[in-house]
Amino acid sequence: MRKRGQGVQFNWIFVVVAGVVIFLFFLGFLVKYIDLQDSKQSAQISSDFKNHILGIKSTEQYSNFSVPKFKVDYDCDDIIVNDEQTISMPFSIFTEGFDSSDILFWVEDYNKGFLVDRVVFITDADKKYYFDLDYRGNIPPHIDLVESVGSADVIVSSNPNFVLDDPDKKEIFINGNEITFVDDGESFTFSDDFFVYAAAFSNALTFECTKESLDERFELLSSLYISKLSYVSSFEGSTCSSHYSNLRTALIAGDADQTKTLNSNLVNYGCEVIF
Repeated sequence: MRKRGQGVQFNWIFVVVAGVVIFLFFLGFLVKYIDLQDSKQSAQISSDFKNHILGIKSTEQYSNFSVPKFKVDYDCDDIIVNDEQTISMPFSIFTEGFDSSDILFWVEDYNKGFLVDRVVFITDADKKYYFDLDYRGNIPPHIDLVESVGSADVIVSSNPNFVLDDPDKKEIFINGNEITFVDDGESFTFSDDFFVYAAAFSNALTFECTKESLDERFELLSSLYISKLSYVSSFEGSTCSSHYSNLRTALIAGDADQTKTLNSNLVNYGCEVIF
């Protein structure tokens, strides 16, 4: 009788162990299947996200992008979706990491007398922004602007009383020609209000590397236009020489307003415009 009871007990143990093994096998299969589906979804989101950037950069000023909630990071060279899908982005982009299902894209022309680049701003559409009145004129209507710093996620102000040192808020302090990322303690000089908005939609790392990229592009285009001036001057005749010389001086000095004006006025003198 004892041997029979032991046999029954062994059979139950065998059934339980076999059941656990089978359960773990199917559980592992289910986890891998879910991971595969998540990877496929991330790949599709990444593809749609990249195509959206390409489309808006060339044709639109702002738009929304809504998909199932996903995570975005940016390292100045690549956009990383859900920590696994990498999108190479050789464009000028201002953004910071976020986790959202509703993304806002805003494209702004960066000009320094001539078009340097069409720059893409990317942010969580649910974020609330506070800007001083001086900077509100160029904000697109899709941005959620609030009237008080207390209800804002991002604060951009030149008022030191608005620097709250609140870890739940991103704070950008403007002091003359200096931008400070309060949370990071990083400061940068700027010469164009364009970079006030750039700071609001990025972090210190992205701001620095994208600004450097735009500066390099500006220097490259300036050199090309100066070379074009030399070439055009050689056959346009003496009538245009002085105008080209003035434009060349403005380009070398980096005087954006003067550069734009002098180039636009060339047509009034019957001279070929440079850009």
